Amino acid sequence: MTTEPPSFWDRSHVVWENAKHVGLPIINWLCGYKPRWTPAEMGSKAGQVILVTGANSGTGYATAQAYYNAGARVIMACRSEERANQAITEITSGAYRDINGTLQVPTTPPKTPGVLEFLALDLADLYSVEKAAKTLEKEKRLDVLFANAGIMAVPPAETKQGYALQFGTNVLGHQRLISRLLPLMQSTSNSTASPSRLIVSSSFAHLWAPKNGIDGGIAYDTLKGTGKLDKIKEYGESKWGGVALASAVWRATQLSCDEGALNQLWLANLDVDQARKLSGSYVACIQAPTLARSDLDNPVAWDKLWDWCEAEGRSHTMI
Repeated sequence: MTTEPPSFWDRSHVVWENAKHVGLPIINWLCGYKPRWTPAEMGSKAGQVILVTGANSGTGYATAQAYYNAGARVIMACRSEERANQAITEITSGAYRDINGTLQVPTTPPKTPGVLEFLALDLADLYSVEKAAKTLEKEKRLDVLFANAGIMAVPPAETKQGYALQFGTNVLGHQRLISRLLPLMQSTSNSTASPSRLIVSSSFAHLWAPKNGIDGGIAYDTLKGTGKLDKIKEYGESKWGGVALASAVWRATQLSCDEGALNQLWLANLDVDQARKLSGSYVACIQAPTLARSDLDNPVAWDKLWDWCEAEGRSHTMI
């Protein structure tokens, strides 16, 4: 029995369905797609401890704000103390930033606000990551880790330890932080009603990663030094790596993993059964579980990346 290949219209429908959710705001705006969930549905997060990397701007800012408004203790892990403190001042005043990033006048402050704290973290410096992790390991619980920070398509440069800047920041730094904090998250899962969750930010740009057979979207000979990939491919490589890290954690531990922030807030607040079903998945905007690039369906590639990062991170441990 033979099967007819999909028609052009069948293929174009699949492409369009994916395009609706790739995180391009103009598509969502033109088509009138609306989120099915908003932070107003979060309920009280009093007593929870939330870690957000890159929390002083963008989706990290909105995520920190939503959890603060819900009563959580939010640790804002950022490079710049000045920018983090500015964000803390804005959020605690009840102000918010609109879609253009413009600060709006304070609205009604939350009834039961939480706490916002700054933690120094430079993901492009593994020693900074180690220092932050050592501080965080003293916490009694960690309910959600948002690996949110990242840089995009910057000119070629190196991290403090000589790795390609986009990969070193977006993947290697986050992997080291996650690896150090997994015991705390597993301990929290064992002692609370809801398991801890890891949310790793990625994007449709993972499609731009190089194609390297069994290694998926990672060209290991490009990860040290600069200029071995153009900045767009290097960014895509880092976004592919983010999806692979989340998948590797799911495989190893079964730990659950404005509209950009809304996606990760929604994931972090799903009920446990729903979260388990989506654990390890790639979820695109708006709240749409979506197929990632086919070479991300490869546990061997996930584990190789995790093990490579683990070895490199350990080699720079000084504290």
